[in-house]
Amino acid sequence: MNVNNINNGNLYMKIIKLNFLIIFLSLTVANNAFADDQAGVVVDLSVLGAVKSINSFETDFCSVAPESLLKISKKNWGHCCIEHDIAYWAGGTSNQRLLADARLRQCMKKVDKLAAQIFYSVVRVMGHPEAMTNAPSIEHRTYQWGFGWNHYGGYDKLDNEQNDLVCSQLSDWQNTGAYSEFYQTYISIQKEEPILPVCH
Repeated sequence: MNVNNINNGNLYMKIIKLNFLIIFLSLTVANNAFADDQAGVVVDLSVLGAVKSINSFETDFCSVAPESLLKISKKNWGHCCIEHDIAYWAGGTSNQRLLADARLRQCMKKVDKLAAQIFYSVVRVMGHPEAMTNAPSIEHRTYQWGFGWNHYGGYDKLDNEQNDLVCSQLSDWQNTGAYSEFYQTYISIQKEEPILPVCH
């Protein structure tokens, strides 16, 4: 094997690791800064009325993180982030969140093992539901567990009414072209169906 190729490969991996480290640190700083900015205007989402409602499902793929390596790789894991967004939008128990994060890592490993581990570490740190209390509007809630709801549910198990609301909104989204594209991409790369909330 050519020595230059080995050196180039090592340099490439170092650049990738540095890029993800910068992203991780940026996310952490941004999250802390936003929390500081919201001090004094924090909304207690647990008292926003007795009626529980969930916003329409929308995804920003992998939020501010990249969906491929440095935009120079054909490897793309955006479909993994969409499945993960569905779980985080709906929320539920801490075990469900752990399973969703593990599923993200499992999905991404089929595309890139290094990115999979980094993303897993980031979502475990950044995705705690308490972060919702620092994000009074839905525009600022895109990565916290249960971000779709207009109340703070923490790790509460969804009741039957909430499950019905989740399924109704998800059914609407499944009738869009965005869902069809996501589903076909997921099947072609993962060779299995995505995991979605069980709706009857």
